[in-house]
Amino acid sequence: MRSGAQLVIVCGGDGTINEAVCGMARSAVPLAILPGGTANVLAREIGLPLDIPSAAKQLLSCTPRRLSLGLAGSRYFLLMAGVGFDARVIQAVSAHHKKTFGMATYIFEALRQGLFHAPLPFMLKSAAHSCLSTFACIAKAQHYGPIRMAREADLFSNQFFVYCFHSRSRLRYVLYALALLSGKLDRLSDVSRFAATEITCAPASSADPVYLQVDGELLGLLPYKITIVPDALTLLVPSSHSA
Repeated sequence: MRSGAQLVIVCGGDGTINEAVCGMARSAVPLAILPGGTANVLAREIGLPLDIPSAAKQLLSCTPRRLSLGLAGSRYFLLMAGVGFDARVIQAVSAHHKKTFGMATYIFEALRQGLFHAPLPFMLKSAAHSCLSTFACIAKAQHYGPIRMAREADLFSNQFFVYCFHSRSRLRYVLYALALLSGKLDRLSDVSRFAATEITCAPASSADPVYLQVDGELLGLLPYKITIVPDALTLLVPSSHSA
């Protein structure tokens, strides 16, 4: 980085870390994290303790690893992009409620959306797949909040693993949630799963405002192009995740 820093340590949640990642992308300066957020997905993904003192102590033995980033428009991300249902949940959650109630805020809003708002369709395309979906998780990390969802994803690979949920039924989303919690999404015929390095997402209708979020932060409305950027960040990780 231009300041000549030798290490950047960020204490916060995945959204705060994302801000640092966007400023550090393509640099050689290592990034270290201390989990201080709501979901702390990155800390879970690399096996870092979820309390700050224990995580700080473990940083002393962490090693640097180079990894790819996702890029949505001009915004980098480290963990995942969510299109459709979950992005609309994030769009509806206020910062005050998030700070006060934490993860429960997202659960309540997801239930509210599921009960009163029909999921909106969008078209997702990769080189080998085309899906009309109402929710997609474009994952570099396995965890979706505290739950391991995209078990085929690898934070250190140069590809995404994509889950596309096709149903427009609110009741079907109850089954999606149960399958997610029980680790059985792969048994559902209306959930597509595949690897990709470049994806485009566009609303099925100009009248449908379909949102995109990256690393838990709302980015905007479709359309968006999402790509992998190899060799884009150095991250300090516990020895169990060293190459």
